[in-house]
Amino acid sequence: MFKQTSLAMLIALATNPSFSAPVTQVSKANSEVIKAEAKPAYLQAETFVFNVEDQQGEHVYIVHFNDAPVALYNGGIPGLLATKQTDNKLQLKSPEVLSYTNYLNNQHQQFLQAASAQIKQFKPIFTYKYAFNGMAVRVTQDQAAELAKLPYVLKVVKDKKYALDTDTGPELIGAPRVWSGVALDTGVGNYGEGVVVGIIDSGINTDHPSFADIASDGYDHTNPLGANNYLGDCAEEFASLCNDKLIGVYSYSVITDTYTDTDVFPVGLPQNGEDYGGHGTHVAGTAIGNTLLNVPESLPEFDTEESDGIATGFIFPRISGVAPRANVISYQVCWGGRSDAGDTYGDCTGAAINQAIEDAIEDQVDVINYSISGGGQPWNSSTEMAFLSARNAGIF
Repeated sequence: MFKQTSLAMLIALATNPSFSAPVTQVSKANSEVIKAEAKPAYLQAETFVFNVEDQQGEHVYIVHFNDAPVALYNGGIPGLLATKQTDNKLQLKSPEVLSYTNYLNNQHQQFLQAASAQIKQFKPIFTYKYAFNGMAVRVTQDQAAELAKLPYVLKVVKDKKYALDTDTGPELIGAPRVWSGVALDTGVGNYGEGVVVGIIDSGINTDHPSFADIASDGYDHTNPLGANNYLGDCAEEFASLCNDKLIGVYSYSVITDTYTDTDVFPVGLPQNGEDYGGHGTHVAGTAIGNTLLNVPESLPEFDTEESDGIATGFIFPRISGVAPRANVISYQVCWGGRSDAGDTYGDCTGAAINQAIEDAIEDQVDVINYSISGGGQPWNSSTEMAFLSARNAGIF
């Protein structure tokens, strides 16, 4: 446990310079005591807020339901035991989790029936239950306002976009001391063996040597799921993207559906979690990239669809991520572009982020890396609540 916690902290510090421990504040103006998390009274906001800019067309909205997600349910409903964990992983097959999950699923079905009576061909983009209790839907603003009036709904909020953030190197936060064992009570070094890290970002460059099964130093990774068992896109038609180190690559339709826009993307671009911006690959390499020896430096090459960069002639004797022997699962929640650079498709969508956290809980990852912007009022954000659920599900 200690070796995993130490590496998890180093990964968080290395890949997110704004990392800090969560702080909860209770406003004096709100004197109500939160007695149970079955009805999350801490989600204080209007049921629905109209925006003049959203009057035309369809948009993605997040439907918040009244009851707590599985990872945050602390009891209070007759016949349903608490499912919230403190220090352990969420036990997805336990009787109490299965019972509460069934309870939420029934509510979701009743909501879908009511929504379908109002909106023709209504179908959610995502349905959440472990990290966050809700759905992501694509509807008009008027339809979203009507959904907010249906049973079990706490509020409906337009999906939020998040910008990608930066990262730093492992040496700056003392990773070599963990590798050598100097920073550990046992004195035994650790490079991340046995740790599964989830990278929530713009995808991953699946054929990069940083994520190969066998590293330059000869280390041969072991797949904790078993040989040839993979997750996400790799469990379907893109099995070749994964290996014993990179054990899962997820993509989400809110991102990949836009690949059919041939004014922006090449014709026939595969709809999978490959990284077309580089940020997710950079972050993943910083967190868990393999040990690579004698690596040539290269500079970016512009105005070309594909490039290995421009070699400078400089050679790095050794590079690696913080936990170079950890396994990794990539969750693609961002486009390759940036809105502040004028790209047609840029930044990250909260709907996909929520689903990625949901999947990470179900995949039982040990650590989540998230080098994406955020902030504001955490108790009113579905994404922030999903991260609280991940922490309660035993994920660092």
